Amino acid sequence: MQQLWIIKKKIVELSEKVKLLFRFCVDLIPDKKLLKDTAKLASDRRSFAMSTAPILEAYGDNWEKAELEARLNEERADALYHLIDTLDRTEKERTAFQGKQHRIAGEREKLRGTLGI
Repeated sequence: MQQLWIIKKKIVELSEKVKLLFRFCVDLIPDKKLLKDTAKLASDRRSFAMSTAPILEAYGDNWEKAELEARLNEERADALYHLIDTLDRTEKERTAFQGKQHRIAGEREKLRGTLGI
């Protein structure tokens, strides 16, 4: 029984963390284009790291480390952009749905008034 309580508590804690994450991410929606540009720059840096690999190797630098860091940054920037884009798109869908529901409720009230209900 106590294990079930611990699991429920962890689920509640996780849901609170996710809510905080989404609230933070919603604040980034106005910067969505900048995030897309950042992902593109990360991709360019990765390409640059790969193209300079022979030069880095000749100077004794670790080109694999540079490529790995660039690849990880590219993936993270892309993932963040897609998360923000999804939140933006779904928020617009939710707003449109609420507007539709509000219009339907208004029409129902109008119909009830007309019918005297």
